[in-house]
Amino acid sequence: MTANDFYSNLISHGYIGNPTGVPGVYAFQSPLNYERHLIVTFTENDDFFGVQMDMEAIYRDISYRFSTNKILFVLFTTNSMNARAVLNTGLMCWIYNTIEDKLEIYAGQPYEFYNVKAIIGQGVSVKKKKEPVKIKHKIVNFTNLFILINVLIHIILDVIGDPSDGQFMLDNGAINVECILRGEVYRLFTAMFLHFDYSHLLGNMFVLFLAGRNLENMIGRWKFAVIYMVAGLGSSVVATLYYLLTRQEVVCAGASGAIYGIVGAMIWALIIHAGKRRKFILWQVIVGGALSLGQGFIPQEGVSGSAHIGGFVVGFLIALIMCRKRGIKDED
Repeated sequence: MTANDFYSNLISHGYIGNPTGVPGVYAFQSPLNYERHLIVTFTENDDFFGVQMDMEAIYRDISYRFSTNKILFVLFTTNSMNARAVLNTGLMCWIYNTIEDKLEIYAGQPYEFYNVKAIIGQGVSVKKKKEPVKIKHKIVNFTNLFILINVLIHIILDVIGDPSDGQFMLDNGAINVECILRGEVYRLFTAMFLHFDYSHLLGNMFVLFLAGRNLENMIGRWKFAVIYMVAGLGSSVVATLYYLLTRQEVVCAGASGAIYGIVGAMIWALIIHAGKRRKFILWQVIVGGALSLGQGFIPQEGVSGSAHIGGFVVGFLIALIMCRKRGIKDED
């Protein structure tokens, strides 16, 4: 059975379809001769993190509009194992495995809901499952790895010297135009993991933790890692060119170029999801942008706006290239 078959069955049993405002999501109001209830259907194969947020938002909206909390969600998917993550919302939800053509009802979910199983079809077997698997935020991911690397490097530098000293930072891999022109291009990479003090470090790491883990869940760990690294390198190149053209002799280091790349990628995520998680992503962009603006890629004279802009643009463009399809993928 497909989602469209289910829709036809619901309508033939007197249900009335109602728009939810979210693409691929449909709500059906119960027939007049039933106690008022609604059935909300999703079709999703990858972005279950986004489905969780959409379910919660839709539940609040339609429970208010229709004055009922009797709402069953039915998720049609080819990936029923990862789809179990949506059960963490605490809402009533069934999962329809379109590969095996089976309805899966997990522990804690209603075994029946106003004879909806009969509408789905008598020939469909129902699988009882144990506890759902949580896959919201993995402990082992690139966000936490990048944070760990940045923190460890700063602690080591703080033990052996003074990170607030420009010459010390230059000796340990920070960016300087003269050094880059001498061929020391490795600094474009090493500068991404250096910070001048703990305030600089903690500000950047807080934003990385806040925004990075959510973006990584949305687009997948490897795409996230590529965006972070390429945006960081891009911001280093832009900052170097800017200081070369303006003839400024400064020492530059920090992770905020890469972090601004994450913000740029989240802007593209906002565009590509068109109607899904707008408020969530916009909130992340505002918080991430505001906090990293005050820290960032700090030269001796102040914050490097050129690195911020470079990282943001590169992050947006890389996300645009790597995440073209509507409905950003979640992959391992």
